[in-house]
Amino acid sequence: MNNKRLRMLNDELGLNDYAEAPNSQRIIEKVNNSINADPTERKLFMRRKFVSSVLVAALILSIASLTVIAATLGWHHKLIEYFNNPTAEQMKLMYGAFDAPMVSGTDNGYTVNVLNTLADKHGIYVLYELVCPPNKEINSLNAETYMQDVTRMLTVSERTQSNNAIMGMGVSSPKILSVKNNVITLVNYLGTNGEIYDNQKLTLTVKHNKVVDDTENTFVSGDKSRVQLQVPGNAKKVVKGDFDIVVSWDFQYKNIGKSFNIDNKLNINGVNNNILKTVDVSPISIWITVEGDDVLGALAPIIKFTDGTEFQYTNRDNSRNTYAMFANNQIGDNSKGISSLGYVFDEITDIKTIESITIGDQIIKVS
Repeated sequence: MNNKRLRMLNDELGLNDYAEAPNSQRIIEKVNNSINADPTERKLFMRRKFVSSVLVAALILSIASLTVIAATLGWHHKLIEYFNNPTAEQMKLMYGAFDAPMVSGTDNGYTVNVLNTLADKHGIYVLYELVCPPNKEINSLNAETYMQDVTRMLTVSERTQSNNAIMGMGVSSPKILSVKNNVITLVNYLGTNGEIYDNQKLTLTVKHNKVVDDTENTFVSGDKSRVQLQVPGNAKKVVKGDFDIVVSWDFQYKNIGKSFNIDNKLNINGVNNNILKTVDVSPISIWITVEGDDVLGALAPIIKFTDGTEFQYTNRDNSRNTYAMFANNQIGDNSKGISSLGYVFDEITDIKTIESITIGDQIIKVS
Protein backbone atom coordinates (compact mmCIF):
# COMPACT_ATOMS: atom_id res chain seq x y z
CA MET A 1 0.00 0.00 0.00
CA ASN A 2 1.65 3.27 -1.10
CA ASN A 3 1.86 6.50 0.89
CA LYS A 4 -0.79 8.24 -1.21
CA ARG A 5 -3.36 5.54 -0.47
CA LEU A 6 -2.41 5.49 3.20
CA ARG A 7 -2.89 9.25 3.43
CA MET A 8 -6.31 8.85 1.80
CA LEU A 9 -7.24 6.17 4.35
CA ASN A 10 -5.93 8.35 7.14
CA ASP A 11 -8.15 11.24 6.02
CA GLU A 12 -11.12 8.94 5.38
CA LEU A 13 -10.96 7.37 8.83
CA GLY A 14 -10.10 10.60 10.62
CA LEU A 15 -7.18 8.99 12.40
CA ASN A 16 -4.96 12.00 12.67
CA ASP A 17 -7.06 15.15 12.57
CA TYR A 18 -4.98 16.78 15.30
CA ALA A 19 -1.70 15.01 14.45
CA GLU A 20 -2.01 12.83 17.51
CA ALA A 21 0.39 9.98 18.10
CA PRO A 22 -0.87 6.78 16.43
CA ASN A 23 -3.01 4.58 18.69
CA SER A 24 -3.48 0.96 17.60
CA GLN A 25 -6.79 0.45 19.43
CA ARG A 26 -8.18 3.63 17.93
CA ILE A 27 -7.14 2.51 14.45
CA ILE A 28 -8.80 -0.90 14.93
CA GLU A 29 -12.03 0.76 16.03
CA LYS A 30 -11.99 3.15 13.11
CA VAL A 31 -11.31 0.36 10.60
CA ASN A 32 -14.13 -1.78 12.01
CA ASN A 33 -16.55 1.14 11.96
CA SER A 34 -15.63 1.90 8.39
CA ILE A 35 -16.08 -1.75 7.36
CA ASN A 36 -19.50 -1.89 9.03
CA ALA A 37 -20.58 1.12 6.98
CA ASP A 38 -19.46 -0.46 3.69
CA PRO A 39 -21.75 -2.24 1.21
CA THR A 40 -22.54 -5.88 2.03
CA GLU A 41 -20.34 -7.35 -0.69
CA ARG A 42 -17.32 -5.38 0.55
CA LYS A 43 -18.03 -6.33 4.16
CA LEU A 44 -17.85 -10.02 3.30
CA PHE A 45 -14.46 -9.50 1.78
CA MET A 46 -13.07 -7.15 4.40
CA ARG A 47 -14.29 -9.19 7.37
CA ARG A 48 -11.93 -11.99 6.50
CA LYS A 49 -9.60 -11.98 9.46
CA PHE A 50 -6.45 -12.01 7.38
CA VAL A 51 -7.42 -9.04 5.21
CA SER A 52 -8.62 -6.99 8.18
CA SER A 53 -5.46 -7.75 10.16
CA VAL A 54 -3.22 -6.82 7.25
CA LEU A 55 -5.07 -3.54 6.75
CA VAL A 56 -4.86 -2.62 10.44
CA ALA A 57 -1.18 -3.59 10.62
CA ALA A 58 -0.38 -1.58 7.50
CA LEU A 59 -2.21 1.45 8.83
CA ILE A 60 -0.52 1.28 12.23
CA LEU A 61 2.97 0.92 10.79
CA SER A 62 2.57 3.40 7.95
CA ILE A 63 0.77 6.09 9.91
CA ALA A 64 3.40 5.75 12.59
CA SER A 65 6.17 6.23 10.03
CA LEU A 66 4.40 9.14 8.35
CA THR A 67 3.25 11.03 11.42
CA VAL A 68 5.02 9.97 14.59
CA ILE A 69 7.70 12.64 14.24
CA ALA A 70 5.10 15.22 13.22
CA ALA A 71 2.95 14.21 16.18
CA THR A 72 5.90 14.51 18.52
CA LEU A 73 6.53 18.02 17.25
CA GLY A 74 2.79 18.80 17.23
CA TRP A 75 2.41 19.37 13.48
CA HIS A 76 -1.08 18.97 12.04
CA HIS A 77 -1.10 16.93 8.84
CA LYS A 78 -2.82 19.77 6.93
CA LEU A 79 0.05 22.14 7.69
CA ILE A 80 2.46 19.44 6.54
CA GLU A 81 0.57 19.17 3.24
CA TYR A 82 0.50 22.96 2.89
CA PHE A 83 4.30 23.05 2.94
CA ASN A 84 4.52 20.25 0.35
CA ASN A 85 5.14 17.41 2.82
CA PRO A 86 8.43 18.48 4.41
CA THR A 87 10.80 15.87 5.77
CA ALA A 88 11.45 15.44 9.48
CA GLU A 89 14.69 17.38 9.02
CA GLN A 90 12.83 20.29 7.42
CA MET A 91 10.27 20.38 10.22
CA LYS A 92 13.04 20.39 12.81
CA LEU A 93 14.40 23.55 11.17
CA MET A 94 11.34 25.37 12.52
CA TYR A 95 11.91 24.25 16.12
CA GLY A 96 11.04 27.15 18.38
CA ALA A 97 9.22 29.02 15.61
CA PHE A 98 6.42 26.44 15.58
CA ASP A 99 3.63 26.10 18.14
CA ALA A 100 0.42 24.11 18.60
CA PRO A 101 -1.69 26.43 20.81
CA MET A 102 -4.94 24.38 20.53
CA VAL A 103 -7.26 27.20 21.63
CA SER A 104 -10.91 27.56 20.67
CA GLY A 105 -13.82 30.00 20.49
CA THR A 106 -17.54 29.33 19.99
CA ASP A 107 -20.57 31.38 18.97
CA ASN A 108 -24.09 30.33 17.92
CA GLY A 109 -23.10 26.69 17.33
CA TYR A 110 -19.97 27.54 15.32
CA THR A 111 -16.48 26.80 16.67
CA VAL A 112 -13.01 27.98 15.66
CA ASN A 113 -10.13 25.69 16.69
CA VAL A 114 -6.61 27.13 16.36
CA LEU A 115 -4.31 24.21 15.59
CA ASN A 116 -0.81 25.38 14.62
CA THR A 117 1.30 28.51 14.20
CA LEU A 118 4.52 28.94 12.26
CA ALA A 119 6.45 32.22 12.18
CA ASP A 120 9.60 34.11 11.39
CA LYS A 121 10.70 37.71 11.91
CA HIS A 122 8.18 39.15 9.44
CA GLY A 123 5.34 36.67 8.99
CA ILE A 124 2.98 34.31 10.82
CA TYR A 125 1.05 31.30 9.55
CA VAL A 126 -2.00 30.21 11.56
CA LEU A 127 -3.71 26.90 10.80
CA TYR A 128 -7.25 26.66 12.14
CA GLU A 129 -10.62 25.09 11.45
CA LEU A 130 -14.17 26.43 11.38
CA VAL A 131 -16.64 23.82 12.61
CA CYS A 132 -20.15 24.58 11.32
CA PRO A 133 -23.42 23.14 12.71
CA PRO A 134 -24.60 19.95 10.93
CA ASN A 135 -27.70 21.69 9.58
CA LYS A 136 -25.53 24.22 7.70
CA GLU A 137 -24.61 21.58 5.09
CA ILE A 138 -21.22 23.00 4.19
CA ASN A 139 -19.33 21.06 1.51
CA SER A 140 -16.44 21.50 -0.89
CA LEU A 141 -18.79 22.93 -3.53
CA ASN A 142 -20.31 25.77 -1.52
CA ALA A 143 -17.55 26.48 1.04
CA GLU A 144 -15.78 29.08 -1.12
CA THR A 145 -19.04 30.95 -1.71
CA TYR A 146 -19.99 30.83 1.96
CA MET A 147 -16.56 32.02 3.09
CA GLN A 148 -16.81 35.08 0.84
CA ASP A 149 -19.07 36.53 3.55
CA VAL A 150 -16.68 35.57 6.34
CA THR A 151 -14.06 38.01 7.58
CA ARG A 152 -10.81 36.27 8.49
CA MET A 153 -8.31 38.58 10.13
CA LEU A 154 -5.07 37.93 11.99
CA THR A 155 -3.59 40.65 14.18
CA VAL A 156 -0.70 40.85 16.63
CA SER A 157 -0.51 43.24 19.56
CA GLU A 158 1.62 46.29 18.97
CA ARG A 159 5.00 46.41 20.62
CA THR A 160 7.64 49.05 19.98
CA GLN A 161 11.33 48.35 20.19
CA SER A 162 13.94 50.66 18.64
CA ASN A 163 11.08 52.48 16.88
CA ASN A 164 10.23 49.31 14.98
CA ALA A 165 6.65 48.29 15.74
CA ILE A 166 4.19 45.79 14.42
CA MET A 167 2.02 47.80 12.07
CA GLY A 168 -1.37 47.22 10.52
CA MET A 169 0.01 47.48 7.02
CA GLY A 170 0.94 44.17 5.49
CA VAL A 171 -0.95 41.27 3.99
CA SER A 172 -3.34 38.81 5.56
CA SER A 173 -3.92 36.01 3.14
CA PRO A 174 -6.48 33.29 4.03
CA LYS A 175 -6.77 30.02 2.12
CA ILE A 176 -9.17 27.08 2.41
CA LEU A 177 -7.24 23.79 2.63
CA SER A 178 -10.07 21.27 2.98
CA VAL A 179 -13.78 20.83 3.70
CA LYS A 180 -14.99 17.66 5.41
CA ASN A 181 -18.08 16.92 7.52
CA ASN A 182 -18.92 20.62 7.95
CA VAL A 183 -15.35 21.34 9.06
CA ILE A 184 -13.49 23.94 6.99
CA THR A 185 -9.71 23.85 7.53
CA LEU A 186 -7.91 27.08 6.66
CA VAL A 187 -4.56 28.78 6.89
CA ASN A 188 -4.02 32.52 7.37
CA TYR A 189 -0.73 34.25 6.64
CA LEU A 190 0.05 37.65 8.13
CA GLY A 191 3.08 39.45 6.77
CA THR A 192 4.24 42.78 8.16
CA ASN A 193 6.95 45.30 7.45
CA GLY A 194 7.41 45.60 11.20
CA GLU A 195 9.23 43.04 13.32
CA ILE A 196 7.48 40.19 15.10
CA TYR A 197 8.47 39.50 18.70
CA ASP A 198 7.79 36.73 21.19
CA ASN A 199 5.43 37.11 24.16
CA GLN A 200 2.73 39.01 22.33
CA LYS A 201 -0.99 38.51 22.05
CA LEU A 202 -2.06 36.98 18.74
CA THR A 203 -5.72 37.38 17.77
CA LEU A 204 -7.70 35.54 15.11
CA THR A 205 -11.06 37.02 14.13
CA VAL A 206 -13.47 34.89 12.13
CA LYS A 207 -16.93 36.39 11.69
CA HIS A 208 -19.83 35.97 9.29
CA ASN A 209 -21.18 39.18 7.78
CA LYS A 210 -24.72 39.91 6.63
CA VAL A 211 -25.70 42.87 4.43
CA VAL A 212 -29.12 44.31 5.27
CA ASP A 213 -31.17 47.36 4.38
CA ASP A 214 -30.46 50.48 6.44
CA THR A 215 -33.56 52.67 6.21
CA GLU A 216 -33.43 54.46 9.55
CA ASN A 217 -30.70 56.95 8.70
CA THR A 218 -31.16 60.20 6.81
CA PHE A 219 -28.70 62.36 4.97
CA VAL A 220 -28.57 66.00 3.94
CA SER A 221 -27.88 66.84 0.34
CA GLY A 222 -25.48 69.57 -0.75
CA ASP A 223 -28.44 71.92 -0.73
CA LYS A 224 -29.15 72.49 2.99
CA SER A 225 -32.72 73.43 2.17
CA ARG A 226 -33.51 69.86 1.25
CA VAL A 227 -33.47 66.77 3.43
CA GLN A 228 -33.78 63.47 1.60
CA LEU A 229 -34.68 60.11 3.07
CA GLN A 230 -32.76 57.06 1.93
CA VAL A 231 -34.76 54.78 -0.29
CA PRO A 232 -35.25 51.24 1.15
CA GLY A 233 -33.04 48.78 -0.69
CA ASN A 234 -30.50 51.43 -1.70
CA ALA A 235 -28.92 51.96 1.73
CA LYS A 236 -27.03 48.97 3.10
CA LYS A 237 -25.13 48.15 6.25
CA VAL A 238 -23.16 45.15 7.43
CA VAL A 239 -24.33 43.40 10.60
CA LYS A 240 -23.46 40.18 12.41
CA GLY A 241 -24.40 37.10 10.44
CA ASP A 242 -24.21 33.50 11.63
CA PHE A 243 -21.32 34.00 14.08
CA ASP A 244 -18.64 36.35 15.36
CA ILE A 245 -15.69 34.54 16.96
CA VAL A 246 -12.52 36.14 18.33
CA VAL A 247 -9.76 33.91 19.67
CA SER A 248 -6.68 35.36 21.40
CA TRP A 249 -3.68 33.60 22.91
CA ASP A 250 -0.10 34.21 24.00
CA PHE A 251 2.05 33.85 20.91
CA GLN A 252 5.09 31.57 21.28
CA TYR A 253 7.86 32.19 18.78
CA LYS A 254 11.63 32.07 18.41
CA ASN A 255 13.48 33.81 15.60
CA ILE A 256 15.39 31.02 13.83
CA GLY A 257 16.51 33.10 10.84
CA LYS A 258 19.58 35.16 9.97
CA SER A 259 19.70 38.95 9.75
CA PHE A 260 22.25 40.95 7.75
CA ASN A 261 22.73 44.68 8.36
CA ILE A 262 24.12 45.93 5.04
CA ASP A 263 23.70 49.74 4.99
CA ASN A 264 25.40 50.10 1.58
CA LYS A 265 24.47 52.10 -1.50
CA LEU A 266 22.47 50.01 -3.92
CA ASN A 267 22.93 50.29 -7.69
CA ILE A 268 19.95 48.96 -9.66
CA ASN A 269 20.04 49.33 -13.44
CA GLY A 270 22.48 52.22 -13.15
CA VAL A 271 20.47 54.04 -10.49
CA ASN A 272 22.11 54.39 -7.07
CA ASN A 273 19.72 56.63 -5.15
CA ASN A 274 18.97 53.90 -2.61
CA ILE A 275 20.60 52.22 0.37
CA LEU A 276 20.20 48.51 1.03
CA LYS A 277 19.52 48.46 4.77
CA THR A 278 18.80 44.88 5.86
CA VAL A 279 18.21 41.37 4.54
CA ASP A 280 16.45 38.78 6.70
CA VAL A 281 16.50 35.10 5.75
CA SER A 282 14.57 32.27 7.38
CA PRO A 283 13.47 28.78 6.30
CA ILE A 284 10.14 30.26 5.18
CA SER A 285 10.94 33.69 3.70
CA ILE A 286 13.41 36.34 2.54
CA TRP A 287 12.82 40.01 3.45
CA ILE A 288 14.62 43.04 2.04
CA THR A 289 14.51 46.62 3.37
CA VAL A 290 15.62 49.55 1.19
CA GLU A 291 15.87 53.24 2.03
CA GLY A 292 15.33 55.75 -0.74
CA ASP A 293 13.14 55.77 -3.82
CA ASP A 294 10.42 53.18 -4.31
CA VAL A 295 12.28 50.39 -6.12
CA LEU A 296 10.20 47.39 -5.06
CA GLY A 297 9.36 46.38 -8.59
CA ALA A 298 13.01 46.45 -9.68
CA LEU A 299 14.70 44.53 -6.86
CA ALA A 300 14.24 41.00 -8.28
CA PRO A 301 16.85 39.30 -6.02
CA ILE A 302 18.79 36.30 -7.29
CA ILE A 303 19.09 33.39 -4.89
CA LYS A 304 22.08 31.10 -5.42
CA PHE A 305 22.08 27.70 -3.74
CA THR A 306 25.07 25.68 -2.62
CA ASP A 307 24.37 23.06 -5.28
CA GLY A 308 25.02 25.70 -7.96
CA THR A 309 21.42 26.35 -8.95
CA GLU A 310 20.06 29.88 -9.08
CA PHE A 311 16.58 31.35 -8.87
CA GLN A 312 15.44 34.92 -9.47
CA TYR A 313 12.37 36.21 -7.69
CA THR A 314 10.10 38.52 -9.62
CA ASN A 315 6.76 40.17 -8.86
CA ARG A 316 4.63 37.21 -9.86
CA ASP A 317 3.71 33.77 -8.57
CA ASN A 318 5.75 30.87 -9.87
CA SER A 319 6.45 27.23 -9.12
CA ARG A 320 8.79 27.92 -6.22
CA ASN A 321 7.34 30.78 -4.23
CA THR A 322 4.61 33.29 -3.59
CA TYR A 323 5.42 36.83 -2.65
CA ALA A 324 4.16 39.61 -0.44
CA MET A 325 5.09 43.24 -1.09
CA PHE A 326 4.89 46.20 1.27
CA ALA A 327 5.73 49.87 0.82
CA ASN A 328 6.15 51.86 4.01
CA ASN A 329 6.99 55.21 2.46
CA GLN A 330 7.05 57.17 5.69
CA ILE A 331 9.39 60.13 5.66
CA GLY A 332 12.08 60.00 8.32
CA ASP A 333 14.61 62.58 9.53
CA ASN A 334 16.68 62.02 6.41
CA SER A 335 13.66 62.57 4.08
CA LYS A 336 14.04 59.08 2.68
CA GLY A 337 11.27 56.56 2.21
CA ILE A 338 11.52 53.02 3.55
CA SER A 339 10.43 50.07 1.40
CA SER A 340 10.19 46.43 2.44
CA LEU A 341 9.82 43.46 0.14
CA GLY A 342 9.15 39.89 1.31
CA TYR A 343 9.32 36.66 -0.66
CA VAL A 344 7.54 33.76 1.01
CA PHE A 345 8.69 30.22 0.22
CA ASP A 346 6.16 27.51 -0.57
CA GLU A 347 8.35 24.95 1.20
CA ILE A 348 10.63 24.94 4.22
CA THR A 349 14.16 25.72 3.05
CA ASP A 350 17.36 25.03 4.95
CA ILE A 351 19.27 28.32 5.20
CA LYS A 352 22.50 26.33 4.89
CA THR A 353 21.55 25.45 1.31
CA ILE A 354 21.45 29.16 0.33
CA GLU A 355 24.91 30.34 -0.73
CA SER A 356 24.15 33.98 -1.51
CA ILE A 357 21.53 36.59 -2.34
CA THR A 358 22.25 39.15 -5.06
CA ILE A 359 20.33 42.44 -5.02
CA GLY A 360 21.42 44.91 -7.68
CA ASP A 361 25.20 45.19 -7.29
CA GLN A 362 25.18 43.85 -3.72
CA ILE A 363 26.00 40.20 -2.95
CA ILE A 364 25.07 38.91 0.52
CA LYS A 365 26.87 35.73 1.53
CA VAL A 366 24.44 33.57 3.50
CA SER A 367 26.45 30.38 4.05
